Amino acid sequence: MSFCVIVAAVLCGIAAADQWVKPAGFPDGHNGGVLERLTTPKGGKKPHLMFVLFDDYGWANAGWHRNYTAPGGAFVPATDEVATPNLNALVEEGINLNRAYVYKYCSPTRSAIQSGRNPYHVNPLNLDPTVANRSDPVSGFAAIPRNMTGIATKLAAAGYKTFAAGKWDAGMGTVDHTPHGRGYHANINYFHHANDYWSSVTGGCPKTVPPGPPTPCKKMYPTNFCLGGADNVPATPSQPNPAWFDTAAECCALCSTVSACHAWAFGKSSHGGKFSCYLKSTTGPTNEGNCSSACRFGPCHSGNTPIVDLWQKNLAGDREGPAHGLNSTCTAGALSDPTPGSNTNCHPGPQGDHRYDGYEDALFEEHVYNFVQQHDPADSMFLFWAPHIVHAPLEVPPSFFDKFDMIASTDRAGSSRQLYHAMVNFADTAIGNVTSLLKQKGMWDDLVIVFSTDNGGPIYNNGTAGANNFPLKGGKMNNWEGGIRGNSFVSGGFLAPSVRGTVYEGLVTAWDWYATFCALAGVDATDHRAALANLPPIDSFDHSGLILGTTMESPRKELPIGTEPRASNLSNAPLCSSYIQAPYYGDSRLGGADVAPPPPKTGRCTTVSGLIVDEGAAGLWKLLTGDVQQDLYTGPHYPNSTTNEISNNFVGHCGDGCLFELNSDPLEANDVAAANPDRVASMRKKLMAYEDTAFNPHRGPTDPAACAIAEGEYGGFWGPFVFP
Repeated sequence: MSFCVIVAAVLCGIAAADQWVKPAGFPDGHNGGVLERLTTPKGGKKPHLMFVLFDDYGWANAGWHRNYTAPGGAFVPATDEVATPNLNALVEEGINLNRAYVYKYCSPTRSAIQSGRNPYHVNPLNLDPTVANRSDPVSGFAAIPRNMTGIATKLAAAGYKTFAAGKWDAGMGTVDHTPHGRGYHANINYFHHANDYWSSVTGGCPKTVPPGPPTPCKKMYPTNFCLGGADNVPATPSQPNPAWFDTAAECCALCSTVSACHAWAFGKSSHGGKFSCYLKSTTGPTNEGNCSSACRFGPCHSGNTPIVDLWQKNLAGDREGPAHGLNSTCTAGALSDPTPGSNTNCHPGPQGDHRYDGYEDALFEEHVYNFVQQHDPADSMFLFWAPHIVHAPLEVPPSFFDKFDMIASTDRAGSSRQLYHAMVNFADTAIGNVTSLLKQKGMWDDLVIVFSTDNGGPIYNNGTAGANNFPLKGGKMNNWEGGIRGNSFVSGGFLAPSVRGTVYEGLVTAWDWYATFCALAGVDATDHRAALANLPPIDSFDHSGLILGTTMESPRKELPIGTEPRASNLSNAPLCSSYIQAPYYGDSRLGGADVAPPPPKTGRCTTVSGLIVDEGAAGLWKLLTGDVQQDLYTGPHYPNSTTNEISNNFVGHCGDGCLFELNSDPLEANDVAAANPDRVASMRKKLMAYEDTAFNPHRGPTDPAACAIAEGEYGGFWGPFVFP
């Protein structure tokens, strides 16, 4: 069928030789009104589909990565610390995906899974979901552009009942960005990178109290010296820096809408005598620099109003909105309780979890369980379940924390290892409860379960995040194997008997399940709506042959490795100045050396910094370019009482390229670039070709409307803030 015919069919519903349908259970305008083309299910019938996505799950924190011969050849014994019996059982009767790859942190992987694209074609950034660039109504938001079709929309068109629970982190700006807007008939979720496990609170909206002055400075001062020489906050599209205002109150109000602004200065400047408002990243070593004593500065945020992040859409057809009554309420100071696993002074909401005193992942489990319980097995089901576990803050019900007391004597201060393993065990128990129900309902034999982590385990912040990727190098936030080679498997009764209990060495990515699920469900994976908006097409490969037992060879032979914008010597990389100068990892729990800095203001920067190429018998080759942080290894029981390091102080300087042959060197210990100049040149040429297609829209600064509607219409909850 020609492109013109496809467009006509999409826009007008012309059947031509194929059947084009709208997603069942949604209004005509869902996904822009674009129709989907049905195909024949690859397995002859449509299986139930379930995707379980753990957060920040370390390689060595998985039970099937204990009591085994690890990458590099060393035997890693079993340990009582790692207790994942239900996941282990699923691996044993499924396919262990030994070469499954993800992005190095959260939102890009989640955007990739929902959209079927490599993150550098959809979202390589971990921006706060409250950003918006209103001049670009399609791509001017955090995470997935509006006009990309979600996997749930595809499956709804194929007749599936769809449900999502847990962490979303794939956009919030408009109703098109929510799980329901992406094709889930029902959902319960949070939008940000993390929230509190007891209260569901994350972030807050500033109480703007301008500290003065009532009149501008009389003294003129140069730009770079006000507030002790602190750096200016990079200008936003809507305001220059400095901005010109008449009053200090206006200056302070502007600071309150810019997340990178921590102080401001207002006065008569050397810029033509105008009254200028300088937004500053810090207050610098002195508070006033050479400003006169009358020229005050101040943090605009005298305090924050906490905002709850919990959103719901019921199957009953109710309007989606804040999940009032499901979150716990906590009294002042409860969220900073130092007791490990404590929920002191927090009380479950009336419709919340009452088994574990309002623990958020228990709430998600309950909703998943109820969805499966109420589902008619005769209808095809798609369940996307993304527990908060094991992302910070490390919090768990005390009964699970106490099960791992054997760790206490060797743990680091703060009990991060004990908390982490207890949380993993909690999630494993929840998985066991739901899989048992699926078997009781007779759905197991027609079920495909895909399990993945969204990135490698975080080893940063001196081990406070609790994870371990032993024996792999590095972890979350970088592109060593410990950061992007993830725990993953496929299981369920729909798998061909010949592939059960096998280990698969072919390349698989988290975004390949988009095309695979479409093939199994009987719907064309092509994103027609994105094509009409000139957005990048999907990068997803169909692995249904693996599930059906017709092939053990991966269709994927290459994997471009993405990054937030980083300095690069690729000649076709964009100028660094073309990228927005903003924090690319919007998580206040990280700071200093553990977060990638904004790109330099000069030179060239790329969002495609590496490449893996599978040449079969000739090798599995990996090229990394530029600086790569966390060039180090952990031990089998990391973190522990002897842990004392800042992981980003260990930097691999790869420059034009570090080259590793992963089959013989899975620990990336031997850079063989010097011995293989032709291969390096060939892979760099491929990398440049991928760079030519990189997608980097301007997503905008923090939009004050997010707080305005959160504190107004939503009653203290986060949600979409740009309409229509």
